[in-house]
Amino acid sequence: NQMTPTTFAQATVDALCPCGVTVEIRTMEWIEQQHLNSFLMIAKGSCEPPVLLEISYCGTAPEDKPILLLGKGMTFNR
Repeated sequence: NQMTPTTFAQATVDALCPCGVTVEIRTMEWIEQQHLNSFLMIAKGSCEPPVLLEISYCGTAPEDKPILLLGKGMTFNR
């Protein structure tokens, strides 16, 4: 319960960017613009703002098929 979405996002940037991985941090404003309403509804269970991360690595050949990893993390109040 120590790592909030914002703390997690910063730790991800700190760990991956030096390795050549691009990390885009998407804030609540972006999430609202994209109409990710189910994500926003779940996030209302916390006083912490939601954060969505878009992580890209372009270190392979252009003809290689992409690999997509999807995960979610939520912070809830007790």
